[in-house]
Amino acid sequence: MFKNLNNELYQLQSYKYIIPVPIDQEGYIDKECPNEECLYKFKIYEEDWRNICKDEAIYCPRCGKTETSDKWFTTEQIEEAKQRAIESVKYRIGQALRRDAMEFNRNQKNGLLRLNMQVSGFRHFENNLPLSCRELIEQKIQCEKCNARFAVIGSAFYCPACGNNSAINTFEEFIKTTYSKLNNLKVIGESIENKDEANRIIRALLESIPNDLVEAIQCLSESIYEKFPEYEKLSQNTFQRIDDADRIWKQLAGISFENWLKEEEFSKMKVYYQKRHLLIHKNGIVDANYIRKTGDNSYKIGERIVFSQKDATEFTDIIKKVGDGLKNISNDN
Repeated sequence: MFKNLNNELYQLQSYKYIIPVPIDQEGYIDKECPNEECLYKFKIYEEDWRNICKDEAIYCPRCGKTETSDKWFTTEQIEEAKQRAIESVKYRIGQALRRDAMEFNRNQKNGLLRLNMQVSGFRHFENNLPLSCRELIEQKIQCEKCNARFAVIGSAFYCPACGNNSAINTFEEFIKTTYSKLNNLKVIGESIENKDEANRIIRALLESIPNDLVEAIQCLSESIYEKFPEYEKLSQNTFQRIDDADRIWKQLAGISFENWLKEEEFSKMKVYYQKRHLLIHKNGIVDANYIRKTGDNSYKIGERIVFSQKDATEFTDIIKKVGDGLKNISNDN
């Protein structure tokens, strides 16, 4: 009775549903770091993905970790692919059931009792629907080592094709895009009809900036540090700790934050680092450790910090000065 359905189910055991990943208008495709602690999204030029990248090792532009090329689909791409595959399977099963129903109905003979089978609920799936692509690309980079082209939002300096740390060459452009983001907050807010949603997005953008800045200066520091012949392997995230970084540059180059920043700026830098720590690890909730390290008594324990546009601009100014100082070290070395 269900000959067509059984045959379709048998074929589905080896069924492969291929969904092409779309290319945006500029020739880039979306990718996402498979590292669950990172999940950073970026774009890479599709021709470079095919011709420069190697299947055995793709590098995350932010965390630098590697995985094989089949692990870099975005969460949205995977979810949409699942839905498309499910709809395709449902459609094929539905078509098989319809064929079985037609054969069953044709074989009915005139008599006292006549049965009729109908199948409903299975719709055809249009497989030309595009996958979602991010609309905003903050910064485009071309690797100076392998020439692969990729695009990132925020701090990201490793080439996805060869893993080269391009922090020195892209730091200045990163700072420019950060200022651009800050200068366009009003435009972003006005373009969103729902004001509550606009405020939420603007707050999220502002609160992403301190971590981007800290990671940018960390990546730049690591890149320059490794150019010193006497450098030793450091523990992870050493350059996220201001006192450790200050000590390292004094030992290697005889110069440090105190040479690049005014005393007030250095103090504010420490406060912003602690605010970044709260935003990343404590959801912005003030604890006793924050008050002890910063002396900031404007908050009480349990309150949530505010990271304003003024704070973001000031922190960017400070990181730019530190970055310029580090690049001078690199030029002298």
